[in-house]
Amino acid sequence: MCSGLSLNLSLDRRGQAKLYNGVVTDLDQPQGRNIPVVVAENGDKPWFTLVADEELEACKNALLVFRKPPNEHMKYIGRFKNASPGKRGDEDRDRFVTTFDIVRDARRG
Repeated sequence: MCSGLSLNLSLDRRGQAKLYNGVVTDLDQPQGRNIPVVVAENGDKPWFTLVADEELEACKNALLVFRKPPNEHMKYIGRFKNASPGKRGDEDRDRFVTTFDIVRDARRG
């Protein structure tokens, strides 16, 4: 029964993840450009899903900053792979998705 399933099968997590607006910065780039992203937090996972309006290139030393209501500022150092195009058809046209792996919480020095 399972042999016919696609290896690209994924579960739709809409409605289960908490979404926040944030920015990600490649700390190894001299210009330090902040790229706006939507940060999806799903439970206590040691990663976030990033959704951007531009293709993100792989980064081994990134700073992710966002704010959780009511007033908690989140800052993480981590890494991510090349973003891939969204897979929800017209809904994800011109959106790119990647996973941000947390290396450390930058709020804790």
